[in-house]
Amino acid sequence: MDASLDATLILNQALNQQYFGVSIATFGRYTLLIIMFNMGLALRGQDFTYLATNPRAVAVGLSGQIIVPPAVALALLMFSPPPELAVGLILLACCPGAATSNFFSYLARGDIALSVVLTALSGFVVLFTMPLLVNTGLQFVTGAGYDITLPVWRTMREILIAVVLPVALGMWIRAYLPERFTTPLRVIATRISFAFLIVLVILTFGGIFDELPRLLMQYGAYAFAMNIAAMVIGYLMGRAGGLTVRQRRTVTLEIGVQNFLVGMTLALNVLHQPVFVVFPLIYVFAMYVTAFSYIGWCHLRPVPATQ
Repeated sequence: MDASLDATLILNQALNQQYFGVSIATFGRYTLLIIMFNMGLALRGQDFTYLATNPRAVAVGLSGQIIVPPAVALALLMFSPPPELAVGLILLACCPGAATSNFFSYLARGDIALSVVLTALSGFVVLFTMPLLVNTGLQFVTGAGYDITLPVWRTMREILIAVVLPVALGMWIRAYLPERFTTPLRVIATRISFAFLIVLVILTFGGIFDELPRLLMQYGAYAFAMNIAAMVIGYLMGRAGGLTVRQRRTVTLEIGVQNFLVGMTLALNVLHQPVFVVFPLIYVFAMYVTAFSYIGWCHLRPVPATQ
C-alpha cells in the first residue's frame, strides 16, 4: 500500500476515534477556541500601548511572523517533498501566533509584552494573509498531482470563528467585567487550555504511534529545517533591526513557533484532508525540541543589566 494512503487511513481512524462521543478532530477545534479565548482574557487595552513605545520591535516581529515561515516553506519545496508533505508545510507556515510562544518567551527571559502583542496582532492579521499566502504557495504544489485551493471566504470565516472572535470575546470580558470575576476566570481558563492541549497531543500522537518512527523519518528533516531556519532568520532580523536582547529572544521564538491547531483546523474543516495534518503534528515535536534548546542557550547567556 502507498505510504501516503497508509498515513491517510491511519489519520482518518485516529482523528475520528470517539472519546465520550467526541472525535479528536472536534476536540481539536474546541481546544483552539478555548486557547484563543484564554489569550483574549490575558490581553488588556494598555498592552497595545507597546505599539506606540516600541514600533520597531513590533514591525520586525510581525513582518517576520507573516513573511519568514512561508518563505522558508517555499524554499524547502525546491527539494521536492511528497505532495501531502508540501501542502502541510505551506499550510502550517501561514499559521503564526501560537499561544505557547508567550510561555517560551517567559522561559527564555524575553520581552513578554512584545510576545503578547505579536501573538494577538498576528491572530487578527492572519484573517487576511492566510488565504492569500496559502493559495500562492499551493500553486507550487498543484503540478505534483494535487489541484487544491483554499476557499477564501470559507477560510476567513473559519479563522474568524476559531481565532478572532474568541480572542475578541476574551478581551471584552477582561475590559468590562469586574476584576474579581476575570481574575479567577483567567486562572481556570489557563488550566483548562493547558489540559485540553496536553490531552489533544497525547490522543493524536497515540493514534499514529505505530507509524510515528516512519513519519518522523519522512517529515522530520523538513520540520526541523523549517523551524531552525525560521528561528535563525528571526534572530538575525532582530540583530539587524537593533532590537534589545530580550526583544531578539522574543522575535526569534515568535517567528519559529507556529499555531499547529489552526493548521489542523483548516486541514480538517476546510480542505477535509486528514493527511495534511501529519506535517503540523511532526512540526510540534521539532518546535518543542528547538524551542527548549534555544531557551537553554538563552539561560547560558545572561541579559545585560542595562536591558
